[in-house]
Amino acid sequence: MSLYMLSTLRFVRSLASPNPTTSTMFETLGLICLATITGCAWASMRPNVADLNENKREILMRRLGIMICFLLVPETMILSASRQWLRASRMAKRYSDKGWTTTHGFFALMGGFSLYKHGRFVRVLDVAEIKELEAAGEIEWPAITTQQITEQVHSNRSIRIIIWVQAGLFLVHTSARLLQNKAITQLEVITMAVMVMAAIMNIIWWDKPLDVQTSFPIHLKAENYERKDLNEVNSRPAHAVRPSSPADPQQRPAIIVSSVRLIPETLIDCINQPGLAISAMEGCESSDQHPNDVPTFSSPECEGDPMFSHIVLFLASSIQCLLHLVAWYACPFSTAHERRLWLTSSIIIPLFHVVTIPIGTLHRLVDGRSGYGWTLAQGLITACAGAVFLFGVFARINLLILPFSALRSLPPESYEAVEWSSLLPRMHVVVEFI
Repeated sequence: MSLYMLSTLRFVRSLASPNPTTSTMFETLGLICLATITGCAWASMRPNVADLNENKREILMRRLGIMICFLLVPETMILSASRQWLRASRMAKRYSDKGWTTTHGFFALMGGFSLYKHGRFVRVLDVAEIKELEAAGEIEWPAITTQQITEQVHSNRSIRIIIWVQAGLFLVHTSARLLQNKAITQLEVITMAVMVMAAIMNIIWWDKPLDVQTSFPIHLKAENYERKDLNEVNSRPAHAVRPSSPADPQQRPAIIVSSVRLIPETLIDCINQPGLAISAMEGCESSDQHPNDVPTFSSPECEGDPMFSHIVLFLASSIQCLLHLVAWYACPFSTAHERRLWLTSSIIIPLFHVVTIPIGTLHRLVDGRSGYGWTLAQGLITACAGAVFLFGVFARINLLILPFSALRSLPPESYEAVEWSSLLPRMHVVVEFI
């Protein structure tokens, strides 16, 4: 929060500074854009229900990993979010007679329902398992309202409000520079691109609960306690409290190391999930493989309209590519090499999605087949998929590094301050028109 307050104060101070120096410009613009990018990445996160065995530090580290994934490969987040929305909306229609809404569908997809036996946790349930157990008379259909789901939200809304105020101030300032035909920097353009991706994420996940810490318990009926296929995976009681830190001080260094490891593990999850790293590959790991929680990056397969998520993904990437090309055309670059590198990286990102669709199709055709030839084909396809994915990541890294590098040698026109007094008559006309 202090970062946003500081950047906002410096933003307001910069409005009144008619002749900013190079150091002031670097400090103010860099801090504002960095705060906006970080805030948008944080605000776009709506993680699944975490395993109750994870402590708060581990949850924080996993969220930092998700933030890094959003900045490096936002397409994976868009793909997963669009598929989740499609699945959740169809759940709402299918179970509308039970009072379900899209929020219920999202809640189920994020691991919101758990099976309990003898008052102890068994495993996370998906909707198909809930329906099967309810049809067999072994459980009651979960009676939970949308209000009860939202009451489990532990999100700090004040931080999110500050984030969106910061983003709004940045958008106003950048729009004012464009209206007055003043030069904008690559950093401002890349920040707007991140804001666009964050806005798309929040629109798709509008009905998804924020920061739900605990799942809703579904208790097995007493007469079904002897079922052998419902094995307890741990001895966690129904009202267990998430550990905040280890009780033994000697264990804390090991816990910190394991928590930090969750950042690269989350990135590896992003790469290993074929439905996300390669956009045409589909599938989600079942709760049998992850009995305690839902995988960080899940891409649930939904019958019908298989291209919906790809269309959303391609549109989002096209908007980003357009903004990048605008920066290549209108923004000043220090060297011709940086301009060429920016153009190449901007083109690679949308091509990444075009190339991954046939790769994903080939992967589905050869997946599960036995024989030396099929195994070799699977290895080649996996290698191609990894190479394409790395190209996309490197292109994204270039587009994040080059704008900050360009701040070291901005042209004089980039230091021109916005003449807010000249915009007041235009605002007055707009107000009268409204």
